[in-house]
Amino acid sequence: MSSSDLSPRIRRDHDKALEQLVERLEQRLGQIEADLELACANRPEMRSVFQETWKPRFEAAKKRVDKLRRMLGVRQSLFVMGKRGQGKTTLLRAWIGSGIRAQPGHEALPLPTGVEETTCCLVRLTESNNPADPMQVDLLPAEVLSGVEPRPARPLLDRILLSRAAADGAPDDSPFFVLRYPVKNKDHGLRLHAEGSFYYVGKSGELALTSVQYHTREVTVPLFRGDLQGHARQLLEVLDIVDAPGADPAAKGEYAEWVRHKNREVIRQGMDRLDLLLLVCSAQTAAINLSAQVQEDVLKPWVERCKYNPHGRLLLTVTHAAELLDEAKQVLKNGYSGGGVTNSVARKLVGNILEPLAAIRVGDVGLFEIEGEVRNWPPLFFLEHDTDRLKEYREAVTKGRDAPLRDKLTALLGKPPRQRIDGLPLGEACVMQLVNDWGEQFSHWPAEKLRRIQSWLIRSLCSLLDPEDCGLKLLTDFVRNWAESGPIAENHAQERHDATLAIREEYDRLLDDLNQPDYKTTLEELHKVRSFLEEWWRECPVGLTFELGDACRARLVQAEKNRGPKLDERREFTFADVVEDLVQDFFRQVISERSGKRLSSPPRSVQSARPGSEHPLLRALRQCLLNDHPMQELDAKYRGRLSNDPENVARLQAVGFERLVRILHFLGTADDEDLRAVARYCYGQHIEQSELLRPLYHKVIEPGRKIDGDLFDQAIAKGELLLSAIRKRGYLQAYE
Repeated sequence: MSSSDLSPRIRRDHDKALEQLVERLEQRLGQIEADLELACANRPEMRSVFQETWKPRFEAAKKRVDKLRRMLGVRQSLFVMGKRGQGKTTLLRAWIGSGIRAQPGHEALPLPTGVEETTCCLVRLTESNNPADPMQVDLLPAEVLSGVEPRPARPLLDRILLSRAAADGAPDDSPFFVLRYPVKNKDHGLRLHAEGSFYYVGKSGELALTSVQYHTREVTVPLFRGDLQGHARQLLEVLDIVDAPGADPAAKGEYAEWVRHKNREVIRQGMDRLDLLLLVCSAQTAAINLSAQVQEDVLKPWVERCKYNPHGRLLLTVTHAAELLDEAKQVLKNGYSGGGVTNSVARKLVGNILEPLAAIRVGDVGLFEIEGEVRNWPPLFFLEHDTDRLKEYREAVTKGRDAPLRDKLTALLGKPPRQRIDGLPLGEACVMQLVNDWGEQFSHWPAEKLRRIQSWLIRSLCSLLDPEDCGLKLLTDFVRNWAESGPIAENHAQERHDATLAIREEYDRLLDDLNQPDYKTTLEELHKVRSFLEEWWRECPVGLTFELGDACRARLVQAEKNRGPKLDERREFTFADVVEDLVQDFFRQVISERSGKRLSSPPRSVQSARPGSEHPLLRALRQCLLNDHPMQELDAKYRGRLSNDPENVARLQAVGFERLVRILHFLGTADDEDLRAVARYCYGQHIEQSELLRPLYHKVIEPGRKIDGDLFDQAIAKGELLLSAIRKRGYLQAYE
C-alpha cells in the first residue's frame, strides 16, 4: 500500500491516540491535584505551599493539555483575505457557493457583499454530518480593546448557537446577518430570541442583533456533507475555509474606531489556526497594499507560526483576469501604448502584487525574494467571475482539455518569442503574449528562472481558459494537495506532535518532582550538628575570637596578583570560592578549639570533601553561609568586581566571619522547627512536604505511570509515522 493510501488512516490513528492521551491526562491531573489538595488541607503550613507551588504547576499542565484538546477540535484552515473590491466574496461564491445545494429561493452562501455590507468576523465554513447543526457564534472576550471608545454594548454570553431558521418564519430576517456589521435601517430592529438550546433571529428577543454583530469574533457555518458537491466537497473534506474581514477597513459610522480595531483583533486571535493564506487581489495599482499595522498584526504572527518559512503556505489569486487578456490583445494589435513597456502586464503583476509582498519583512525574514529562488514564490492563479468576458478567448479551447493545450503552448517556449504566437487562435496568442512579456521585461533574469515562470503562467492561464475549469480546478487541486501532503499538512501534524512532546516533558517533570526524596538523613545530620555544638559551647573558652586562616589570606594575595601586571599569575575566582575559604578556615578553628590546640589543617577524619563523608558541621556552615541574605546581597553588589579587588574580598571576608559566628550560635541553640527551616531554606529540602508527598506518590501517582508512558509512546510514535508519510508523498509545485 502506498504512502498516499496510508496517510488518511495514519492521521485518524494519530488523532485517536491523542484523544486517548488527552482523556487520560485530564483524569490523572485532576485526581492527583485533588488528592494533594486534600492531603494539604489539614496541615496549615502545607496549604500555602500547595497554593503557591503546586497548584500553579497543575494549572500550567492542564492548560497545555487543554490546548492540545482544542488542537484536535480544529481542522486545517484556509484563510481567504483581500482588500475591498478585489473580488474575494465573488470568488468564494463561485468556488464554494456553487457546490452547495440550497433550498429554492435561498442563496447557497449568503456572505456579506456590496457597498452596504461589511464582514464583521471570521466566517468559518466547515463540513458537517448533521443538516440541523446550528451556526456557532463566538464573541470577542469582554476585556479586549478596553481602551477603544466609544464602545458598543456587549451581550453577557461568550457563545451563541444560532439556528439557520428565522424565528418568526420571516425569510427576510436571515441569521446570516450576524456575519456583517449593522446595516442602517435594516438590522437595528432585529433581535435574538432563545428557544431551547438555540437562538433565532426575529423581531423580538432578549438580545439586540447589533450588540452581537459588533462583538462577534468568529462564526462557524456548518455545511451538511450531503449538500456538498464539486470544489466545495473536495475542499471541505480536508480543511475549513475561513472568510476573513478586511484587516484595514474604512472608518465610518457610529463606532468607526471600534470597527477598525476590532477587525484586526479578530484576525489576530485567529492566527493560531491560519494554516494556509489565500490573498485575493487584482493587477491594479495598490491592489495588495497592506498598511504597516496590518503587517504587524496579521502577517508577522502568521510568519512566526510558519516558523519563518512561508513557502508552501501562501497562494495568490488574480481576479478580473479577463482584463489581462484584453491588454494582451491590444498589444498584439497595436503594440505597447502610452507608457511603453512600463504598462506591461508582467510589470503590473510584479510591481502591484509581488514586490509589495516581497517588501514585507518580519525581522530578517521576507515572504519571498523577487530576485531569489523562484520556486519560493507563491503561485499565481488567474480567475474571472464574468465568464462572458472570456468567450472570445475560448473559441478554440475544448472543454476539459486544458492539459493538451498547456503541453502545446509549453512546447512553443523553445521558439523565438514572435514565432510562438504565429498562427495561434486569439486566446492562445494572448496567453503567449503574456508569457513573452515576462521575457521582454525581465530579460536580465536567468533563463531557467524565466522558463519556470513562463511554464507556470501557461498552466494557470490555460486553466482559466478551460470552460470546465475557469481557473478554479487548478486552485482546488493545489489547496487540497497542500492540505493532504504539503507544508500545511506537515505543520498541522508537527504542531500536535510538538505539543505532545512538550506535555510529556512537563508532565514527567511534575510527577518526578512529586516523587520527593527522603530527607530524614539531612535532618539527622542537623541534629548531630546541634549536639556537637551544644557540647562545643559548653567547653568553649570565654573571649574566643576567630581569625582569618591560611585559605582566606591566600585569597587576598591572589586578588592582589589578579590586578597586577603579570598575566601568568592571575587566577580568577568567584563568590563561592571566597565562601569556601571562610567555611574551611572557620571550621578548622572550631575543631582546633575543640581539640584544645590550634591546627593548620582539620583532623584527617573531617578532611574529605566527598558528599556523605565530610563533617556535618562543615556542610551546615557552607549551606547556611551561601544562603545567608546579607552575604547574597554582597554577592550581587560585588559581582564582576571581586576577583581583582582585594578591598572587596576583605569586606566580604569580614562580614562572612561575623555571619558564621551567628550561624554557629543558631545551629547550637535551634529547636526542631528551626532545623527543619534550615533544611528547607539552606539545603533546599522541604521535609514536611517530603513527608506528605511520599505516601501520595507511591499510592496514587507511581502505579499509573506505566500506563501514562505507554499512551505517550503510542501518540508520539503515530505522530512520527504520520509526519514520515506526509514527507514521503511530496506536494505540487508551481514553478517547476
